[in-house]
Amino acid sequence: MEKFIITILCFITLTACSNSDNESKEDILSGVWNVQNISGGFVGMNQTFETATITWTFNASDSKLIVVNNNVLVDVIYDGLDSGLYPYSIIEVDDESFLEINEQEFAGISFTNGQLILDQNKISTGSGADGFIISFAP
Repeated sequence: MEKFIITILCFITLTACSNSDNESKEDILSGVWNVQNISGGFVGMNQTFETATITWTFNASDSKLIVVNNNVLVDVIYDGLDSGLYPYSIIEVDDESFLEINEQEFAGISFTNGQLILDQNKISTGSGADGFIISFAP
């Protein structure tokens, strides 16, 4: 009888475990974001972009970022990343989130009034200087 109970308990324990690899991944960035404004940098730029000019699509299931950069303005100092596919991850440090692209820390992540803000002056090891602040709208 004791072997039977132990066998049942082992069976229940093994079947109660879930494999998190089969569950869909979610993260705070998932979805399509339109670059609205880029400001900062050494020269203090402040450039507004039309919706859909530059989009960043975060896909949490495969940790890939798709950037479509259709900016044709020649006088823009910085417009973010070139069009392409980039691996990304989110780093959590002391209740703050940071974006890593191509295994390089890119910016601190925050949300204000439904907007995504990527601040290159906020990094996981402290504060930076002369970085850009990229504001996105859904």
